[in-house]
Amino acid sequence: MKKVLIVAALLTLTASVAAAQGISLSWNQCYQQNQTLINRNGVCYTCAAAVPQQRIIASFISPTTVDIVSATSIIDVDFPGPQPAWWMWNATDCRPNGGRTAPTYGGTATLCPDFMGGSGLQGNILVPFNGWKGPNTLRLVIENSRDGVFNVLAGSHYVAQQLDLNNTGESVDCNASPTPDPSQKCAGCATAATLALNEVKVTPAPGAGPAFLVTAVNGRNYVHWNNGVGVPTPTQNKSWGAVKALYR
Repeated sequence: MKKVLIVAALLTLTASVAAAQGISLSWNQCYQQNQTLINRNGVCYTCAAAVPQQRIIASFISPTTVDIVSATSIIDVDFPGPQPAWWMWNATDCRPNGGRTAPTYGGTATLCPDFMGGSGLQGNILVPFNGWKGPNTLRLVIENSRDGVFNVLAGSHYVAQQLDLNNTGESVDCNASPTPDPSQKCAGCATAATLALNEVKVTPAPGAGPAFLVTAVNGRNYVHWNNGVGVPTPTQNKSWGAVKALYR
């Protein structure tokens, strides 16, 4: 009986340790601080310079205590039809500045510190892959790296990335007469979309151990744009080597 109790205790401990990790996606602030807001509507068809960006926060709960130097997130976007031009952000696309990643978190970091905080030399990369899983999809690979180490604690929540959706001027032709032209310059701002955070790859400092993936869901790993297109299902990702070969 004593052995059974010890085994049961160990299994319980193992389960609790395994559960002490996860990824979350939220609007404006990290999920720990903003759990109820799941949908935002696009500010479309305007040329006003003061239209604010809409901010999405990817965050993670670390499964281990370790010094880290970078975090890379994969966010998949699903549309009800073909990927709209408004969501095409590569250099030759309709909106090359439509999505931006900030090097530091702009929200309140009380419950989820920004691992990029205090870094003198910061690197941030946003690479869109149009039609990653078919014409109705978009994949975003976002990487933040820092010049020094940041210690993350097992079971604690941290901001991985901040993605800003630029709303100003690019969904209409602002040079048209009359202005703005309602036929739109980059159509699709008002199209529904669901963004899902699939995984966060965390890279420890040299000598601190191998990189690890965080894939379990903490609360919610998706948000809706214009009421979204349903609840996303887990996707099968290519290896990180295959992904990085595409943008490095």
